[in-house]
Amino acid sequence: MPVLDCTPMGKTVVRTVRIFALVVFLLAPLITELSARAQGQPGPVVIGERVQMHSNVLNDSRSLMISKPPGYDDGADRYPVLYLLDAETHFQYASGIVNFLGDNDRMPKMLVVGIDSGDVARRTRDLTTPSTAEIDNRFSPGGGGADGFVSFIADELIPYVEKNYRTRPYRLLVGHSFGGLFAVYALITRPRLFNAFIAADPSLDWNNQAVVAQAESFFSNVKELQMDLYVTAAAGSHTRFLRCSVERPACPRSWLPIIANSARVERAPLTAGRGPLDGLVTSRPGGQGSFR
Repeated sequence: MPVLDCTPMGKTVVRTVRIFALVVFLLAPLITELSARAQGQPGPVVIGERVQMHSNVLNDSRSLMISKPPGYDDGADRYPVLYLLDAETHFQYASGIVNFLGDNDRMPKMLVVGIDSGDVARRTRDLTTPSTAEIDNRFSPGGGGADGFVSFIADELIPYVEKNYRTRPYRLLVGHSFGGLFAVYALITRPRLFNAFIAADPSLDWNNQAVVAQAESFFSNVKELQMDLYVTAAAGSHTRFLRCSVERPACPRSWLPIIANSARVERAPLTAGRGPLDGLVTSRPGGQGSFR
C-alpha cells in the first residue's frame, strides 16, 4: 500500500507535479504543431536528381538518377558509389534503404547512381549476352548488347561520376533479374571494375546457362579475387552457379555467395527469406569480407 507524504514539503511536490502535468496537457497541441512545423517545412521532398548523359559507346542517351547522402552539399567528404541497374524500378526504395542503413551506422553513406533502362527493348539489349536459345529469342528478342553496356559503364559512366561527384575508390554494382545476369557477366569479364556485386535472382537460364558455363571456366582458372558477391536465388542454374563459385580452391574468404530458399550448397551459407537488403549490409566497405 503506498505511503502518502503529508508533510508541507510533500504537499508542495505533489502540487507542483499536478500543475506541471496540467500545463503539459494544455500545451501539448501547440508543442506538437511547432514540432511538426520545425521538422516538415512545406516544400518538395527531394530524393535525387536526374541527369541526361550521351554515350558515344552506345550511340544513345542514358538517363541517370543520382542520390547524394544527407549532408553531401554542405561537406567535403567522399563516398563509395552504388551503381544500380533498372533505376526506373528500383531507385526510390534502394536509395531510401541506403540512406536508412547509412544513417543508422549499418553501412557507410553512399552515392547511388541509378541507370534508367528505358523501354523493354533497350533493357533486353543492354543487360543480356547474345543468345541462340529459341525461347529467349521468342520472348525477349533483341538481346546481346552486354559487352557494349559494360564498356559504357567502364569508359564513360564511371569517369563521369568520379569527375563530377566526390567519390571514394569503392564501387558496388546491383542488379535484379536481367540486371543480376549482367552483374554476374560483368564480374567474370571485368572483375576489377567493381569491388562488390549484388545479383538478385539473376536470369542465369539465359542462353542455356551460357554465362554459368563461362563462370565455371572463370572460377576454375582465376587465382585471386579481391571482391565480394552476394546472390539471392531459388534453384536450378543458380545452384550450379553458386557451386562453381564457392567450390574452387582459389575462392577467397571474402567471396560471399548466399542462396535463399533452396537446397544447401557446399560452403555457401544457407539463409531463408533474405534479400538484397542483407547484401547491402554484407557487400560494403568495412563489412564481413576483405574489401580492397
